[in-house]
Amino acid sequence: MPSIDPTNTAVYFLDYTTCGEQHTMQMRCEPTTTDSDASGTIGAFLTAISSNLYELTVYALRFRQAGSHTSLPAVWSGAATYGSGAGAHAFTANYIDFVGRDTDGVRVRVEVFGATNVTLGGDYRISGSESTIIGDAIAELTSDANMFWTVAGNVPVWNNYANIGVNAYWRNKIR
Repeated sequence: MPSIDPTNTAVYFLDYTTCGEQHTMQMRCEPTTTDSDASGTIGAFLTAISSNLYELTVYALRFRQAGSHTSLPAVWSGAATYGSGAGAHAFTANYIDFVGRDTDGVRVRVEVFGATNVTLGGDYRISGSESTIIGDAIAELTSDANMFWTVAGNVPVWNNYANIGVNAYWRNKIR
């Protein structure tokens, strides 16, 4: 499959801190998506998984037009924090992520750092049938066909599970 230009779609970037480190989550979307729509969709997703997160503090929302390499400040209208508890610095490497693919096989991933439980069941995966939290998060990812696109600009079909674990980059950075 030929590579796809990473600026192929419009993107919202949510900048946040958790467990003492800054992270960024991205959401590809329809180019006419408003800041309010993006805030609502991202906020609903974070609310769905918040009981599996240490406190996450939002400090910025940015928007990048399709075809551009520059993101500009956007207006965040969601909550200031999600999750609870300070979480030790080492827990910033803990993640929960959701993966989907569009009909062309192009993959999309939404990853959030600061997950509270990364060994549930020992297989580093939580299915929607094992956890209503995961089921609710997947429902939020699929609730608006104009949000959480693949880089190809298509609506993905999301896996019915979330991966959990310790991110090697962040683990090594905090050593």
